[in-house]
Amino acid sequence: MNPIHSIQRLAPSLLCSALLLAATATATAAAPPARLLPQQQRITDAAIQADLATYQATQARIQALNDGGRPIRDYHLSKAQCWLDVSFHEYTRNDRSDFPQQALAEADTLLVGMEQGVQPLPTDTPLVNQAKYLRDDLWQRLRVLQQAPGFSCAQQQAACGEVELVHAGNEFNQQQWRHAKPYIQIAEELVNDAEAAARQCA
Repeated sequence: MNPIHSIQRLAPSLLCSALLLAATATATAAAPPARLLPQQQRITDAAIQADLATYQATQARIQALNDGGRPIRDYHLSKAQCWLDVSFHEYTRNDRSDFPQQALAEADTLLVGMEQGVQPLPTDTPLVNQAKYLRDDLWQRLRVLQQAPGFSCAQQQAACGEVELVHAGNEFNQQQWRHAKPYIQIAEELVNDAEAAARQCA
C-alpha cells in the first residue's frame, strides 16, 4: 500500500478528531462561572429562565464528566451534584439568601477542578452562607470515613452527607431546628449508609 495514499485517507479523520478535541477544550476553558441573577432581579419569567439555564448548563457539565469516564459515585462528582441539588432545591423554594448562589459556586469550583484535571481536589466542606455547624458527631464520623479502607465504596453517601449537614445548618439559621430537622435526618441516613458501604467494601 502506498504510504502517501494511506496518509491522505487518514488526514480528514485525524483533522476532524483534532478539531473536536480543540473545540471541547475551548468550551471547557471558556465555561463562565455558574452565576445566578441577584435575588432582587428574580421577578420576571426571563430572569428565572436565565437562572434555570445556568442550572441546566451546570448539570450538563456533570454529565459530561461522567460521560468521560468519571464514576457517578466518585466523591467529587457526587459532591458537585449534591451542591447543585441543594442550590436548586432552595432556589425553587424562593430562598432569598445567598445560599443558592454559594452552594452553586461550590459545585462550579469542583467542576472546574475536575475539568482541568487538578490534583488533589479539595475535600473540605465550607459552611456556605455562614451555615450553623450542626451535629459534630456526624462530622467526626465523616472524617473517620475518609480514612477508612472501604471509603471508595462510600464516597457518594459521604460527600452528600457533608453537603446536607451544611444545608441543615443554613435552614437552622433561617427558621431554627424544626426547619432543619428533615435535612439533619437525611444527613444521618447518608452517614449510616456510608459507614455500611465502607464496611462491606473493606
